Order: sequence, then structure tokens, then C-alpha cells
Amino acid sequence: MNQSLMQPSAEAVAFISYAREDRAFVFALRDSLKTQGVDSVGDWLLTPGQKYEVRLRELNLSSQALVFIISPDSLKSEACLNELALAVENKKQVLPVSRRDHGEDKNLDSALRAPQWTFLREADDFETNVKGLVKAINTDFDLMQTHGRLLLAAENWNNNGRNRSYLLRKDGLREAESWLARTSAQPDKLPQPTPLEIEFIFSGRRARSQAARIALGAVLAITLTLTVLTIVAFAQRSRAIGFAKEAQAQTILANKNETKALANAEEAEKQKMVAQAKAIEAEQQRQRAEDNLTEAKRQQTIAKANEVKANHNAAEARKQQMAAEENARRAVEVGKRRLMVATLLLNPEGYSFTSVGSQNHDLDFGIRPWSLRDKSLNGILGKFQAEQPETFTRIFGGGDASLARRVLDYTANPSAELDDIFISNKNPACADNERVAMKDTEPPTDSPEGNLNREPWVSRFKEAGTEPTFQAIQLREYSDLYLKFENELLQFAPEIKTERGVAFMLDLAFNVGTRNAKNYFLQAKAAGPTQNEIELLRRIAEISVEHIRRRFSRIAPGISRRRQMFLTTPFFSDKELGF
Repeated sequence: MNQSLMQPSAEAVAFISYAREDRAFVFALRDSLKTQGVDSVGDWLLTPGQKYEVRLRELNLSSQALVFIISPDSLKSEACLNELALAVENKKQVLPVSRRDHGEDKNLDSALRAPQWTFLREADDFETNVKGLVKAINTDFDLMQTHGRLLLAAENWNNNGRNRSYLLRKDGLREAESWLARTSAQPDKLPQPTPLEIEFIFSGRRARSQAARIALGAVLAITLTLTVLTIVAFAQRSRAIGFAKEAQAQTILANKNETKALANAEEAEKQKMVAQAKAIEAEQQRQRAEDNLTEAKRQQTIAKANEVKANHNAAEARKQQMAAEENARRAVEVGKRRLMVATLLLNPEGYSFTSVGSQNHDLDFGIRPWSLRDKSLNGILGKFQAEQPETFTRIFGGGDASLARRVLDYTANPSAELDDIFISNKNPACADNERVAMKDTEPPTDSPEGNLNREPWVSRFKEAGTEPTFQAIQLREYSDLYLKFENELLQFAPEIKTERGVAFMLDLAFNVGTRNAKNYFLQAKAAGPTQNEIELLRRIAEISVEHIRRRFSRIAPGISRRRQMFLTTPFFSDKELGF
């Protein structure tokens, strides 16, 4: 392989890696680069039937730079990422081109984040920025050209069993050694020699040195032999002249000595050949040791890369698993809250968002109901004021912020003594479960202290109950309250598993409180065995209605109808819940 590697091509060559969605843009870029003296190569040069992976690898290795078109599609393309990895592995110049928005930069490969980008988006100056890209491609142009040709020559040598006939010789080797010295002198710039290129150049150097040593040894051996023979000839001639007669007498002995000398010379030649063979074997073993060391280092690098990739994949898998578990937990949470809201809204005879009731000086309101006595009314009013301050002031203060503030202060610390007997329980004329404002003998007042059970406060609470934000606050507070009971239900009543059963128990807790709901369940269970869940629920319904009938006989029929509705309505399913 005597050809020179330093013959530059007429143009710089850039390999363009891109996703097929950007093909039209890449062709426009290719034409623009061509007009400025840069030739582009890529998958458009492939022909049908050709081994495209081998051909694309050759085009990539032989180019001076890799131009990577950054777009959402190229960052998801395995082919594009493999082309980038090949260029990075062989220390080629990587020039990222931003074409379309790709999301956060931190998700990019480090090889794309490090270099200065060329922006060729729709709104960018195409011609000006392409000129900048051309300038980057032509940086260290002569070194990049030789780098590309050396990569191909080294791969050809490696793929052919590292046969010496594929090594560089003479001018080609000298030029490659000069290139290696120049690139090694600037370690912070591209191109940089790959391990295969370095080994390729050093192997050519060793082959040249070995040939020179063999030639020199042959010349020295011939010269030494001629010198010895000349000396011997002169000595024999002198003896022949001075001792002619003695020479004749010693002819037989001389012949014997000559035969022995020839035998010794032949043995010496054999020993020389053995020594040479051992030297060749030693050189081959040394070469194999170097090859094995290089291969071991390469395998170590690959192993480390695979380990990093495996760790990344494992971390990503753990992240996805945690996300899936979190989504499942949220789905269960949402399912529980929706069931509680459905139970609440399935309430034809009960409370609503605009329900207002009176207990002498006390007042209760809404779906729970929220009351002065336990200060729960103050809690939801405070949240309403925090989320919708202007609406809160308009409804409860008539536009007067100070009056609206007094409502919050009073519900936080009610000044009047409260009576826990509902006015509806004292007045037989009231409809079942209806809560009405108590009519006081005192004249109406717009002061909240002790008078929230009168007008205009009753109307203001009803108006507030129509506000979506206030409704949402009540639903959140309600679901938080009874979510705890639902979790307790799983502990003390594992027999209740269906959607109907859980909804029944939630409604029971809403009417009589969580403690009484638990007591009713325990009483029903202690009364004797049941065949199934629905029989257990019927027994709980009977016990709860009988308890209400003994205390408040007037509302017992309504309570009984509500219990039966939950036991029979098709709104709820009899299938077991998944939580």
C-alpha cells in the first residue's frame, strides 16, 4: 500500500445525519453547501441492493465532519444516534444544526451539547448561518481529510487480518507519521487519532524497521565472510611458498580439516537460521501481545459504555415503575373520592349545597352540614375567602370587606350560647329533614354576631352555595373527612367489598356519624351469621332505622326510604371494588 494518504480531495466532505421528516430541508442544505465548496454525503447516495449499513459507515468515517440535524424526530431515531456514536468514537468533528424545537437541552447527548450550534430554524438567516457552518467544516481541513482516509485504511487493514501487505510504506508512512505528530501536538482540537489509527501507523513503522535490520544483517555477514576468506587465503599462500614440501605432506590432513571446517560452517549456518527463526517468533509474540492489550482496552471501553447504558436503562425503568405506582395510587385515590361524591349527590331527601338550617343561635349549612358549634363552618368560609376574596366580600359583606371580615371572626369564636336542638325537630309543621331559619322576635339585623340564623344571612348562605368554587371546597372537605372513614371501613368491616356496600356505609356515616356507623355494623354482625353482604346491609339498615325511630320518630320513615334506596338503586354496582 504505497499510495499517499495526503492527496486532498477537491472539496471538503460532510456526512449529514438526519431524520426522514427533515429530508426536504437537508436537500436544500446540501445544495447550499455545494455552492460554497463543501460536498455532502448521506443516505441519498445508497443504491438498491447495497448493504446500506456498511456503505453509511464508510461515508461517515471518510468524511471530515458529521453534521447532526437536531429535531424531535432525529433525537428519537436509533439510526441517527448510532451515526453520532460512531463519529464520537472515532473522534470526528461533530457540528450540531438546530432545525426544530426539541424540548429541554439537558436531554441531549453530551456530544451535541458541547459544540457551538448552527441555528437553521424557519425564522433564522439561512444563508448567513450556512456560511458559518462551512467555516466550521473547513477547520483544520487538511488534518480532517487525512483523518478520514487513515480511518478507512486502518479499518481495511484490521478487516483483512492485519496483513502486512495492507500497511503504509515509504511516502505514505512518512506522511501518516507527520499527521500523527501534528494532531498529537494539539490535544484540545480536532481531529484526534483513534487507537486503531495509532496502532496502524506504529505497525507500519515496525515493519519498515524490521526490513532494514534484515538487509543490514545480510550485508554484514557477506562482508565478514569475504574478509575471513581473504585472510585465510593470504596465510595459506604464504605457507605454500615457504613450506611447499610440508604442504604436500599435510595435504591429507588439510583435506580432513577442510571437511571439518565445512561441517562447522554448515552447523553455524544452521544455528544462525534457528536464531533468526526464534527472533521472528519473539517479534510475532510481542506483536500479538500488543494486539491483545489493545483489544483488551477496547473491550474494557465497550464494557464501561455498556455498564453506563445498563445503569441508565435500570434508572429509567425504576423511574417508570415509580411513576406507574404513583399513577395507580392516584387512580385509587380518585376512585375513592368519586365514590364518596356520588354517595353524597345521590341524596333526594337530604342536604344540598344550598341547605341552611338553624339551631337557636347556631347555624348549619351545606352538604355536611357545616356548623358554628364545631367551627367547621368557619373552616370552609375561610377557604372560600382565600380562593375567591372578591366573591366572598360581595356575598357576605354586600361589598363591605369589614363586614365580611366580621363574619369570619364570629364563626371562629361565636359569642352566643348554642342550643343543639334543630328547630325542625321542634316544629311539626316542617317537612321531614327540612332545615329552616328560626324566626326570632327581634327585628332583622345585618350584624353577624348571634344572628346568622336570620335574614339576610340565610339568603347569603344560599347564594354562596350556588358558587362552583364554594361547592368544590365543600366536596374536598367532605371527601377528606370520609376518606378516613373509608380506610377504617377496610379494617373493621372487611366483609363490605362491593361498590353498593361501601356507598351504603359512607351514607350511614354521613347521617349518624362514623362512630355510630361502626357501632351499627358491629351490632348487625353480632346478631348472627348472614348469607351474603346484602343480608348484612339489610340488618344494618333495620338497626339504624329502629335507633332513629326511638329518638326521632317523625323522620324515621324518610331515613328508612333512604336506606332502601341505597340497597336497591341501580346507580351502584354489586361488583367488588378494587380498593
